[in-house]
Amino acid sequence: MTFPRTHEDHLLARYWEANHKRGLMYVEVQLGRDGPVGKGGSQRAGHWRMDAVYLPHHPANEVREWSSGDSFVEDATGQNIEIIEAKRRWNTDVIGQAIAGAHLVARAIPHHGLITKVVIVDGAANTTLEHVCDKLGIHWHRLIAYPTD
Repeated sequence: MTFPRTHEDHLLARYWEANHKRGLMYVEVQLGRDGPVGKGGSQRAGHWRMDAVYLPHHPANEVREWSSGDSFVEDATGQNIEIIEAKRRWNTDVIGQAIAGAHLVARAIPHHGLITKVVIVDGAANTTLEHVCDKLGIHWHRLIAYPTD
């Protein structure tokens, strides 16, 4: 797959590199079957999109674009899973998306390992939302999408 394309993809690429390009990362994962179609394409035909689902201990060592016909459920069954949401800057939406994504994955993959919620943001610190993440058990990272060195 061609990786990265969008600003969020650049953040995911930096996270992938920070994890030594190990495991299996699915990007643009769509789960769920009910609910309205949202504005801006974030929900297509009743599906919710997550920026990435990362399986850190999977032996594949690659990034894949999610597709409805792929082996996502099979690959994730029994695995520890990271639900990743990436944004240009801190906002409360990214926290809610990580929480909802964890529940959607748990529903889609009943025989999973530990599910970890991860938020990646580019930009300045936000001690208030970082505190919220800490209280909710959400791992957060500030990464630079376009490093200068």
